[in-house]
Parts: sequence; structure tokens; C-alpha cells
Amino acid sequence: MTESKRRLITLKKTDVDFQNYLMGTFSDQEIAIPTQTLNLGTQNETVTFEIFTVEEIKRPNYFIYWLHLIKFRSYLFFFFPLFIVLTKNYVDDSLKNPFSLLFTVIGGLLIYAGFNIRQDVNDHVSGFDRIFSSDTAKPILKGWISASEASFLSWFLIGIGTAFCIPSFILEKELIRVALVLGVIFVVARFAFRNSFKTKEVGEIAVFLLAGPGISSAFQVALGGGVDTEILAFGLLWGWAVLFLVHLNNFICLMDSKKFGLENAMIKYGFDRSKKFLVVWWLGFIFLWIMHHYFYAATYMTWFTSCLLIFWSIPMLIKFAEIQSPLGSDLLEARNKGKRNFYLMVMLFCFEQLLYMVVKLGWISL
Repeated sequence: MTESKRRLITLKKTDVDFQNYLMGTFSDQEIAIPTQTLNLGTQNETVTFEIFTVEEIKRPNYFIYWLHLIKFRSYLFFFFPLFIVLTKNYVDDSLKNPFSLLFTVIGGLLIYAGFNIRQDVNDHVSGFDRIFSSDTAKPILKGWISASEASFLSWFLIGIGTAFCIPSFILEKELIRVALVLGVIFVVARFAFRNSFKTKEVGEIAVFLLAGPGISSAFQVALGGGVDTEILAFGLLWGWAVLFLVHLNNFICLMDSKKFGLENAMIKYGFDRSKKFLVVWWLGFIFLWIMHHYFYAATYMTWFTSCLLIFWSIPMLIKFAEIQSPLGSDLLEARNKGKRNFYLMVMLFCFEQLLYMVVKLGWISL
């Protein structure tokens, strides 16, 4: 254990106080922020902490603080499937049980917030956040909240959220089976392997199932519609798109991922094959988009949205083909183009659903 004038302290993983400093339980008046990590993931892991008093930490206003804490930007993955389910059932005149859906949404929002905070705690303890840079402020690494406090808050939100879902289970008993399936997928993916949502291919499969067919079916069943083939098809399409973002982020972090010992798909395929994999994956998404619209959309929307999506995709696919090295600005440009395509796809889907609603209301005719 060593100290310096900068109020630094270096601890090994085997030191008695290591966990206390990592979780922020060593003091009520001071906060330890990791600044350097060596030999991550081994028994010789060493972390250097910089010590600050609580007064020295400049936390933003509560609104900004909570937006970062619950990862509000990621709530698109929650609200977009909800929007599709609501608009689809409105157009089909099948809004059977809005009260059950309301309890499910409130409970789901709290549970999702708890899981997001929990993931930050896991990333902090495992060292994932200390290796991978992020364009999002991490409250624990910033010292805005200790890992111990974040851990308690995450379980509190998950517990309250689960309680809010109980009326939904009573109103729509089929939702219990859906929740059990989702729970089993989550538990297997999260606890079967260390931090497996980021470190193992099984975690990627779980993200696909949970973010796609899982949450979409939960909203559909909570609304009283039962398991619906159209919503399952949308869930497959949406899960595929979400997993594209996961693969894209893993591709950008390919070099650091190897150092961290991850075993995701991008690590498995290596740099050259990963480029081709991303191209094939997005082409697969376009195929699923066309098939989904062929069966469940108006003919004019199938042609219009599919052609527009293909047109938007060309610059991104060309950029993937041009990347020559896993280092450099080309990777960031490719990621930005990939994310832009993803968000444009979401906007296109929203426009389409809103158009169906406008037609349903009789404001226009097509």
C-alpha cells in the first residue's frame, strides 16, 4: 500500500481494504476514484485510487445526474417496442387491457432503471469501465455515487418495479409465464458466466431475446392481446437491430476486448472477418425488414421504406469495406454511420406507424 501528495493510494486485489475502496465503503467523508488498473482480472490486479472529499466532487444537478444514473439514452430500447405495440393494437382495435399495460410499463421502467444501475456496478467491480472508454458519463467513476450506494439503489428499484407489476400478473395471468421465461433468460445469461452480457456470446443471444421478442411480447400480453405473431416478428426484427449495435460497439473495442479477455462474436471472428460479419448482419436486417413489411405492412410502405433503408445503408456498408486497421478514426466514423442508420430506421418505423394511425383516424386516405 502506497500514498502520494496527490492523495493517491494503490491497493492490490488481495489487500484487506481493496473491496472497501472499490465499493466506496471505506469512509463517509471521502470518495475513491480508480485512476489506473494493472493486471485486470487476475489475482495480481492492482488499482490506484485518487481520494477526494465529498465536497470536492462536483455532481451535476439532480435532473442531469439521474439521466446519467439510469442511462436514459438507452430507454429507446424500452419505449420503441412499447410505441409499436400501442400503435399496432390501436390500428387493430385491440386495446383490451390498458390498465394492465400501465402497471407493466411503470414496473418495467423501474426495473429497467435498476438493471441499468446494476450493470454499472458490475462494470465498475469487474473493471470493464476502467478499460473501455465511453461517451457517457459514468456516475460511479465520476464519484457522484459510490458503488455500494448504487448497488442498494438498483435492488430497491428492481424490488419496487416488481411490486408494481403484480397487478398486471393478476389481470393478465399469461404475463406470468412471459415474465418467468424472461427471468430465466436473464439469470442464465447474467450469472452463468462472469459479467456475461458483455463477455460471452451467450450474453449477446440474451440481449437479442430480451430486447427483441421478450419485451415486445410482454407489452402485447400485458395489453390483453396474447402472444401475437406480428409482434413476435417485430421483436425478431428489433432484436436483430439492437444486436447490430452491440456487435458494432464490440467491433470498435476489438483491441481492448482481447486484453480484457472477452469472448464475444467480434473477438471470435477477428478484425477482417468481423467487417464482413457486420455487413452480412445488416444485410440480414434489411432482409428481415422486407419480410416483415411484406406480411404486415401496406404494399406502398413496403416499397417506400425498403428502398429508403437500402439507400441509407450504402454509405455505411462502403465504409465498413474501406476500414484497413482496427485502430484509427475510420472505426469511429464507421460506428457513427452505423448508429445513424439505426436511428434513421427507428424514425422510419415511427413515421410508418404514425401514418397508419392518421389513416385510421380518417384524417387522410391512401
